[in-house]
Amino acid sequence: MKTSNLKKYLKFLQNSKQKNVSLLLLSRGVNIKEDIILDELSYFNPILRMISDDFNFKTLVDDIEKYLKKIESENQTKKKKVSKRVKVAKDLDVLSYIYSLMILDNGFVDRSYKFSDQDLKKLRLLVNKEIKKRKENK
Repeated sequence: MKTSNLKKYLKFLQNSKQKNVSLLLLSRGVNIKEDIILDELSYFNPILRMISDDFNFKTLVDDIEKYLKKIESENQTKKKKVSKRVKVAKDLDVLSYIYSLMILDNGFVDRSYKFSDQDLKKLRLLVNKEIKKRKENK
């Protein structure tokens, strides 16, 4: 169910001056096919498919408003600010970083180690820092 379509239905139903809004009138008002409207609004009233000819769609305004408020509150709680910037210690260099990731406790190299995206971003940052140092020294 698209929230954009629900917002269209709600806006049309609230702005409509008629007391009874039929499926045909709603369909023409929001420019969406009747079958799609029935599919989406049957969530609020499951019997809607059987009685769609005589049904007043203005009765669904409160239910649609509640549903949209619930969805918006869920979307607001899901948003988290994540720092996209990668931070690396100033004294860390490329070799020591790779050694810290790939060397096992017994001193052997772990050839099966897979770099994560975060590891690769840090490695890229360290490599760029090393290239910058070398250019400055020349």
